[in-house]
Amino acid sequence: MSSSARWDAIVIGSGLGELTAAAYLTAAGERTLLLEQYDVVGGCSHVFRRKREWEFEVGVHYLGDCGPGGQIPTILRGLGLDDRIEFLPMDPDGFDTLCYPDVTLRVPKGWDNYLANVIDAFPGEERAIRRYLGIMRRLGEALDRSATPASLGGMATFAARGRLASAWAREVRGGLVLGDSSKLKGGGPGWDPLLASKRMSRKPRAAAVEGVAA
Repeated sequence: MSSSARWDAIVIGSGLGELTAAAYLTAAGERTLLLEQYDVVGGCSHVFRRKREWEFEVGVHYLGDCGPGGQIPTILRGLGLDDRIEFLPMDPDGFDTLCYPDVTLRVPKGWDNYLANVIDAFPGEERAIRRYLGIMRRLGEALDRSATPASLGGMATFAARGRLASAWAREVRGGLVLGDSSKLKGGGPGWDPLLASKRMSRKPRAAAVEGVAA
């Protein structure tokens, strides 16, 4: 590459966000340079292997919102790539399994199914669990997944959608740091750590990253 080359845009890093930005810039006719210090692009989406036997994921183990009209297919469609990747649905009865010394909980598709599983695991805490997950559901449904609130206006919109439940969201910077569920009447240390594993939105996971480019 010539040092005198001129670029319309320079993207530093090759994670999924940077690759998407670079692809859209290029599709828009911009002369784009993508820089990556590692020898593999893709950021947290790639894997590494040991002894030619063990495979480890760097970060991404599945994706959500991959169904028809979802955010991922919409991004790919904008680049003319939506027909190049097939996404496979995950187990709706438990795409995650949370294992603790005294309890194992499968995380299913859908808020109502998740609520039922948590109550089955902690029947004595049903009232507090229903209240807590009711707050979590309202918060999750108030978020716009196409953008993280990064301004006072965005936070105000989020608060309006979440109504009283928004008081439980202390900070939003790409994710939520939520109030301690043990403050709810009946909430306690038994189920608080378990719920903390899944405090983000319980929006159903539509598909796994098992699709491959054609």
